[in-house]
Amino acid sequence: EHFQHYAVSIRDDILNEEQVDLLSDLVRRRADARWRGDYEEADVYRSKVDQVPLPEGFKVIIQDVSRKEGGGSTWELIQLAGDGNIMEGQTVLQLAHSALGLAMAASREGSSVSNEEKKQSLRFLVEQAKERLKQDKKVRNELRGRKAADAAFWFAIAGSTDESLFEMLTEVCYNELERFGSKHSCRAKDIWQIVERISG
Repeated sequence: EHFQHYAVSIRDDILNEEQVDLLSDLVRRRADARWRGDYEEADVYRSKVDQVPLPEGFKVIIQDVSRKEGGGSTWELIQLAGDGNIMEGQTVLQLAHSALGLAMAASREGSSVSNEEKKQSLRFLVEQAKERLKQDKKVRNELRGRKAADAAFWFAIAGSTDESLFEMLTEVCYNELERFGSKHSCRAKDIWQIVERISG
């Protein structure tokens, strides 16, 4: 096989072994189809993943791994809020801080975030952050001031290269600069810190 597949589920108390095996098989088949360039077949398997019965309030997230990193896909079970839209749990800034913690732990151990287990954890944190950012204003309100810039900076230090995550965080930063950049309470130092972090 020309690709690697990593099935990740830390929700052993939520999914039974049969569900984990089924999801792992479907994600593996989807990754194989993508590797061969058969995107129609890959979409069929993606639909089958979405049809697997899950407990209410949970969703499967699939993260594709680039060919240069071995190809394949990872998957994780995430919990949604009661309305089915906004994820419960950590804020985007907290997720970024957790990603930074991964990099710091790797540094202390003398390894790097390229360790496969840590890469999986980082990808999962990135996917959670992106899911939260898709929830628009209610979640983006947790990123007032320079928090979005801090989150982008921490994810970058942790080793993330996910362009869509950084685009989302840059958009939040831009909106924040528009929102308070012309106010008397906004100092040049505040603007500089946001620009410096988001461009880092």
